[in-house]
Amino acid sequence: MRDERFAPIILRTEDGASASLCRHGAQLLHWCPAGSVERLYLSERAVFAPSRAIRGGIPVLFPQFGLFGELPKHGLVRDAEWMQQATDCVRHACLTLEDTPETRHHWPHAFRATLEVQLESQALTTSLAIDNTGNQAFSFTVGLHTYLAVADLATLSIKGLQGLQYLDATQALMPCAETDESMQIRGEIDRVYLNASTPVEVIDGRRRTLVSQQGFCDVVVWNPGPDKVRELSDMAPDDYLRVVCVEAAVIGAPITLAPGARWQGRQKLRALPEASD
Repeated sequence: MRDERFAPIILRTEDGASASLCRHGAQLLHWCPAGSVERLYLSERAVFAPSRAIRGGIPVLFPQFGLFGELPKHGLVRDAEWMQQATDCVRHACLTLEDTPETRHHWPHAFRATLEVQLESQALTTSLAIDNTGNQAFSFTVGLHTYLAVADLATLSIKGLQGLQYLDATQALMPCAETDESMQIRGEIDRVYLNASTPVEVIDGRRRTLVSQQGFCDVVVWNPGPDKVRELSDMAPDDYLRVVCVEAAVIGAPITLAPGARWQGRQKLRALPEASD
């Protein structure tokens, strides 16, 4: 019997751009700009099961990013069943999630999370809002764990991070400073760039993707490398060559939300014109 939480919600534009997401985790699975190729990585070994997170796309991480706290890794919502809200546009989707007895077992707070997705010809905007619906303040970290598809990791470069301080999770969160104008990936990388206010450009051969954000103050860059990927059962051994995560996040300075208050963050992925030869 088909589980409707995994049924794709399909968005399209008149000129051929497309995206899809599902209610499981409010997870984006696919994005293809008009006239271009797939820009999100989705593992061929991804597991679509109620208790599992989906490897790839754009998972929602809340109320904890990674292991930055005492909750389960990446929080409580990426394997939850969200509710789709009615919209009158084939380019827009809205999903919501409220606290449940299961979330309150791990984290005793009342909340409402709202994820909105807007598709344009050359862009995909993902907006996340968190409402404190209880009578006590709470603090949280949050992220949009964006997996970008890569054609050739060996020639990939990332611009826009030079001069930023970062925490290196491969070195016990050792503080470092980014000195490269054009960062390249050589082996496992897991960095939290702090106070990243300018857009980041991901250059993959001739293909370029601009990642910008509002409300999110940090950027995470992740790739498992050839050794770490072998520990991940839902990725093929050579898939580290086909993906890089560039993630909008709030980690360094957790958000505190008063009763009745709302936090909002937004990430926009834009396909830039291909570079000339």
